[in-house]
Amino acid sequence: MKSLLVAAIALVLPAAVQAESLPVRLKDGATWTITATQVRDGVGAGAQKWTLTSVKRLTWTAPAAGRTARLTVTPVSATVGPDSPPEIARQRSLAVPATLEVDDALIPGAVVNIDEVRTAYQEVLGRDIRGSEALADAAAHAMIASELVWTARGQGRRLEIGKALRLDGSVENPSGGGSLQTRDSFRLESYDPASGRAVVVWSQAVNPAALNRNLVSLAVARAVASNPAFDAKTLTPAFSFAFKKAVGILENSCRSEIDVPTGLATSAQCSTVSRMRYEGETRGTTDTWTITQTLPEPR
Repeated sequence: MKSLLVAAIALVLPAAVQAESLPVRLKDGATWTITATQVRDGVGAGAQKWTLTSVKRLTWTAPAAGRTARLTVTPVSATVGPDSPPEIARQRSLAVPATLEVDDALIPGAVVNIDEVRTAYQEVLGRDIRGSEALADAAAHAMIASELVWTARGQGRRLEIGKALRLDGSVENPSGGGSLQTRDSFRLESYDPASGRAVVVWSQAVNPAALNRNLVSLAVARAVASNPAFDAKTLTPAFSFAFKKAVGILENSCRSEIDVPTGLATSAQCSTVSRMRYEGETRGTTDTWTITQTLPEPR
């Protein structure tokens, strides 16, 4: 009787959910290729519309005493799509290999060969960057590693199937004015050990009220910079009222297919939407990314 009771309880109790680990596993010197097609669709005054496909070779160096793992990014090609400005290819890709510090998920960090990268970026920019190195470094980093930021969203996670992992994060405001607090959600959509494939879905959203406050602060700062006679305390209520009816959206998402043995995202479909609607006018951009990574070459 007791055994029957235990069995009955087991039937009605929820089964334990197993978390699946998807660590990145690479051999020192592992080399593979990443191909990314970015489509920009802008709306409003001065909107940009273009397509760019870039191919880069990636080489991973294992961590050693006193330093983290590194990833060397070597540009192979940058090709614009039909009706796209040809200069986009040059403006979105550096002509030299760049070595980055990376973490366990291959999230790109600091540039190791920063002097070489700065020289290459100056050639793209066509002017000296002395005095604005921080801005130049951020721009160069985006040219080197934008694709890696997206693929890393699905890599190196430990998730339960169907259960969302929600984390607080931050993102830089594309309009300037510092970082914005975000809410990130990671979900393991599927996990198939037999095929060695998993699908991870990630999304990120900025609170509209926080985005609005950031825009007000940015507008006040620019107004004061243009005319020091302005008082920030006086301008803030005025700009807050002016932007009260403004509706801002800043959302990012990715759906990544993961190769379980290596932990690499072999494919990723990603998008970022940044838009502002004010007094009947909408401005902003939608960027979509289609990214593939080959598996590391046998050594």
